[in-house]
Amino acid sequence: VPPVLQVRMVRGELVDEAGSSALEWIGLIRAARNSQEQTLEAVADLPGGQIFYRALRDVQPGEELTVWYSNPLAQWFDIPVTATPTHDEKGTDASI
Repeated sequence: VPPVLQVRMVRGELVDEAGSSALEWIGLIRAARNSQEQTLEAVADLPGGQIFYRALRDVQPGEELTVWYSNPLAQWFDIPVTATPTHDEKGTDASI
């Protein structure tokens, strides 16, 4: 079971339950299994810029954050833009 950390938006920044701007939470975000599940898109100021997560829609309280690559970022990392994130029954990641 992956760890759970609740974050909230305060003045445009995501902060943890203690109100600290903790960067560790970003490593807890799972890859989206499909486009319906995806709440965030990884985007970057290319080439070589920082990677940001952009919300694709309003995220409801208690809803898990899930992410997948923007098309330009996927191309930068040589990830086929036609690939869709999938997981098999055992939770193993695979791209088709």
